[in-house]
Amino acid sequence: MKTVCHKRYEKSSAFDFLGKTIEMDWNGGDISSDGGLFLLSGLLKKTGIINRITGCINDCRDQYRITHEMSELIGQRISQLVMGYEDANDAQVLRYDPMFKFTAGRLPESGDDLSSQPTLSRLENSIKLRDIARLDKCITDWYIDSLAERKAENVVLDIDGTDDPTHGEQEGSLFNGFYDQTMYSPLIVCDGETGDLAAIKLRQGNAAASRDALAMIRRIVMVIKKKLPGIKIILRGDSGFENPRIYKYCEQNDIRYILGIRGHRQLEKRTWKLSSRAKGFYRNSGKEKRLHTNFKYKAQSWDKERMIIARMRCDESGQDTRYLVTNMEFPKAKYAFGFYSRRGDMENRIKELKKDMNLGRLSCHRYLANYFRLILAGFAYQCMQRLRKGLKGTEYEKAQADTIRLKILKVAVQVKETVRRVWLHYCSSFTEKAVFKRLSDSFV
Repeated sequence: MKTVCHKRYEKSSAFDFLGKTIEMDWNGGDISSDGGLFLLSGLLKKTGIINRITGCINDCRDQYRITHEMSELIGQRISQLVMGYEDANDAQVLRYDPMFKFTAGRLPESGDDLSSQPTLSRLENSIKLRDIARLDKCITDWYIDSLAERKAENVVLDIDGTDDPTHGEQEGSLFNGFYDQTMYSPLIVCDGETGDLAAIKLRQGNAAASRDALAMIRRIVMVIKKKLPGIKIILRGDSGFENPRIYKYCEQNDIRYILGIRGHRQLEKRTWKLSSRAKGFYRNSGKEKRLHTNFKYKAQSWDKERMIIARMRCDESGQDTRYLVTNMEFPKAKYAFGFYSRRGDMENRIKELKKDMNLGRLSCHRYLANYFRLILAGFAYQCMQRLRKGLKGTEYEKAQADTIRLKILKVAVQVKETVRRVWLHYCSSFTEKAVFKRLSDSFV
């Protein structure tokens, strides 16, 4: 076999700058732009999440022939997602990066290189349905651990679906008439107070909004009640989850819910007087008017009457009437909409998952391989959530994931390895040294 020698590129470039000559070469040593991986490495070790994920996957490889342990592959993939690298193709370059090697538990200079894109792609395509089921449970268990850590007495679960456009021949990729595109339809449950991910599921593209929602809710509730008995649970969602089976399950299991419900003729008959009042007020004053009311209502598909809360609004854009169905009690009807409207933050969580953790990068052919990618994006999101909690009390306490990555994690570091030590020389002009040190004290 012919030995391939990698010759160091030493060509220099020179040009004038304010009377001085600028010289450029590629001899700066092992420098990484991802110095924040030091924090992520500490977080992964402190939580032990990589071992928990690895324990969910049945490694069918010949253990005498493998070069990269399963824990190393998982850690490499999650590290790439946290740092903003979208898929396995990026491993072709990042496998040589000293900080990625350090995070994977290998010496940054003398250690062997990390796995390549083909190795990671084989991992994604080796995942079986039972592995997915165990990984689903692992995400929920990690969320329950966070509830126990903050000693929560109440928990609000926000449930929502989203679209993930596809552009190939992926299994399960189907046309969705509502979104008017070929897509997958992920279903996501997050904590309404902290934004932590409680569960995530990849559905076929033509899935109705409420498909699999009850099964997911039942699984989360069962684990919460088993591990944290006595905690009060509230379910919150839009009109896509208008389903009497969900209402009935919540009522039978002491779960409070507040869900959107689509307007129709029977509901409009009960609210037409208030709608007319709102229209008249706006017509006479030119100012927006909001009116609220509540009443009992029983649809034909329901087993009993339930409380409906309605809001009528009229402004320059026209009339807008919204309805909620709930088993919660509010002093005034408008307070129900104040509580319900806070579920809008769920859109920010979905945006972070899709844009910052590359949840939408589901370009494998196999459905289970894409499901695995979805779950890894979920774990990466949870890692970022843990980092964000370490920033409490700082200006980044409520920052988006991409801001935390850009301002704190993307920092230049020179890596030097000696006989006894590994030196990480961070950029002297780094503006967030104090914040970085605070996170380092928390996780490393």
